[in-house]
Amino acid sequence: MKAGTPVYLRRSVQEPITNYHGSFDQRWHGPDRGLIVSWECGRLMAREEPDRGARAKAGELVMLPWKGGTERIKDAPTRKTKRKLCGCLRYLAMWQGLRGEDLHIVLDRPQTICCSTTGETVTFAAQGPEKQAAKAWLLHLNRHAGVREHLLFDVPEEV
Repeated sequence: MKAGTPVYLRRSVQEPITNYHGSFDQRWHGPDRGLIVSWECGRLMAREEPDRGARAKAGELVMLPWKGGTERIKDAPTRKTKRKLCGCLRYLAMWQGLRGEDLHIVLDRPQTICCSTTGETVTFAAQGPEKQAAKAWLLHLNRHAGVREHLLFDVPEEV
């Protein structure tokens, strides 16, 4: 693996929802640290709350159980100076599911999204356990360069 190559977690929206097979520890503390479960919860939420799904599709960072939404920031559109807001990857995964998108998370680089409603920018990056999982996978991939034994994470082929 070439140094500086991003590591992604990907899953197609065409795949059926797994209905959370496995134990709590497997779902939330497994190699993906709950990102797939969060994404699937977002997909289910889109069915149950189509209005919230439509707002997310329009680019709004709606309120979700994870850190990252801007819905509570009432004065954001009129604020002169914008704050630097941070969100977790579980929020980003759930938001992608809510929007009906494929799960596509870059584990080792921050991703920034601007909320269409508030104008606030949120940077999503691995935090706490997510960061530890990303580091562990990067170490694993560096040790086994060229070995594609993992199923959850995708390292793009060199062009």
